[in-house]
Amino acid sequence: MDFRSKLIVILASILLHNLAWSAELKEQPLSDYALEKRSQNIFSVVRCMACQGEAIKDSNATLSKAMRQLIRQKISSGESDEQVLSFIRERYGDYAVLAPSLQMNTVMLWLLPASMLLIGIWLHLSRRQVVKSDQDRIVR
Repeated sequence: MDFRSKLIVILASILLHNLAWSAELKEQPLSDYALEKRSQNIFSVVRCMACQGEAIKDSNATLSKAMRQLIRQKISSGESDEQVLSFIRERYGDYAVLAPSLQMNTVMLWLLPASMLLIGIWLHLSRRQVVKSDQDRIVR
């Protein structure tokens, strides 16, 4: 294969690769209003794995669009909301759900904020008492 043929193959593969990535997923809402409402509720609790800070309901990432289609397929096939969320957890992990359930491996997620708040309050109050006792000594 000469240089010109290799160049044509490389350019063609780059072009095809870009076309594949730029193709938009066409989202089709479910025709049944109740099923679409259920899917919208699930969209609001599933985290976008590309954005990681927002729900797939609010994300325009390609992965979010694919996850929305997957959830719609699962719901239209008759799966319950719990089964769909269980599938999402199995496939992507507990992090994929915006409000992870309380389990042994997520206890720190739930306890750490409360413990940090209590430690902060305790430190603030103990410093206040030290400052107040120092002020009392200065006044005497």
